[in-house]
Amino acid sequence: IRDNLESDDLKRRKIATICFLIDKLKIRVGDEKDPDEADTVGASTLRPEHVHFHQDGTVAFNFLGKDSVPHVFSTKLPEKVTKNLKEFATNGDLTLFDGIGSKHVSELLDEVMMGLSSKVFRTYYASDAVETKLDKTPVDSEDASYVKKHVATMANLAAAKVCNHRRTISKTWQSSLEKKKVRLKVLKKRAKAA
Repeated sequence: IRDNLESDDLKRRKIATICFLIDKLKIRVGDEKDPDEADTVGASTLRPEHVHFHQDGTVAFNFLGKDSVPHVFSTKLPEKVTKNLKEFATNGDLTLFDGIGSKHVSELLDEVMMGLSSKVFRTYYASDAVETKLDKTPVDSEDASYVKKHVATMANLAAAKVCNHRRTISKTWQSSLEKKKVRLKVLKKRAKAA
């Protein structure tokens, strides 16, 4: 993949740059969407407006990923990746990687290693985050269940942070909140009466 970042073949350079972003930034590949769907993007569907280049060499990303989860961060990338992104942003029509989709990414990854897919990268980093967190938080078999559950929850939270997963607000949150307020009032009345 790294060799293709400097390929004379523009298509391979674009695909390699997408693969790099998927691997190092842990973002999904992305695909074309129906115009009626939310304006969410992945690595292959990034547009020039999603990427900004700073004087200090950092690259700022600002876009909505799957489930409209915001991806807003700045990072230092290798010079050849930044160079490619700048070139693609200048020459691109609608997306940075015009003409490239998830199928092209899958084909290159399959060349690298049979069966390798873009999902494997995020799975690897999530699994590594869980393992690292569990290694740093030893739990004995004699520990209480709530302790074990807490450690597992914290390990899963570490994986969620790595993959930029966010909890979505339930569609029924408003009615649920109202019910809890009513229940709280009842409990306060009972406490005063007791």
